[in-house]
Amino acid sequence: MTCAVVSYHKIGAEPPPGDWQSWYYVPEETFAEQLAWFAADGWTVVGIDELRAAIDEPDAVPERSLLLTFDDGYASFVRTALPQLQMLGYPAVLFVPTDHVGGTNAWDAGQEPDEPLCDWRDLEDLRDAGVAVQPHGASHRTFSDLSEAERREELHRARACLENRLQAPADVIAYPYGDDAGMPPSLRSALEETGYRAGCLYGGGPNRVPFADRYRLSRLAMGPDSDLAAMVGATPAA
Repeated sequence: MTCAVVSYHKIGAEPPPGDWQSWYYVPEETFAEQLAWFAADGWTVVGIDELRAAIDEPDAVPERSLLLTFDDGYASFVRTALPQLQMLGYPAVLFVPTDHVGGTNAWDAGQEPDEPLCDWRDLEDLRDAGVAVQPHGASHRTFSDLSEAERREELHRARACLENRLQAPADVIAYPYGDDAGMPPSLRSALEETGYRAGCLYGGGPNRVPFADRYRLSRLAMGPDSDLAAMVGATPAA
C-alpha cells in the first residue's frame, strides 16, 4: 500500500500589487485539474485520522491513499481551496506556524510576496468545517538552525497553542522548509515526549505503508506545473 502526501501553499491567490508571481501560486483552475487527475488515477483522498490510524494499523488506509496538505495557513485557502474541497467532500490538513497566525508570511521577506494568513477566527471556522489544523512549528524557523532546547520549545509551544485555542488534537507536524535537521536522536525523543504522532518532510515519492518512519514522511511539493504522473509514479519512500 502507498500513501502520497502532497503539499500546497497559495491556491488561487494573486500577488499583491507591485509584487511578483512565484511558483507557490497555484491557480484555482489548475488546483481543480490536479484534484481531478488524482481521482482519475485511482487515488483515494484520506484525512488525518486515517493517517494516524495507519501508523498502528496499515490496513486503515486504501491501497492508493492521498493526503492533501496546505502549508503556512494562507487566507487564500479559505476563499479558494476550501470551496473546491467541500464540493468534492475531501478532507485536508492545514499546517500553520502559530506565532504568525493573523499576520503575514514574514519569514519569506524578500523571497516571496507578502501574503495575509488566517486569523484565529478563520482557523476555528476551518476546524468546524472538518479541516485539521496542525503545527508548522511556532516561529517557522529552520530546525537545522536551532539548538536542541529550541527545537523542543518549538514543538511544545506550537502544539500547546493550537490545542488550547482550537480544542482539537494537534499532533502531526510539518517541519518548516521540510527540515528536520537530519532527525537527531534528541529531536526524535522530543517528538515522542511532546506527543507528536507523525512528522512530514519534503521530497521522495509516495510513502510505503506500513510507514518506515512516522516522523519522516515524504511530501510532494505542488506547483502549477507539477508533473503528477512522474511524482506519484516514483518508487514509494521507504
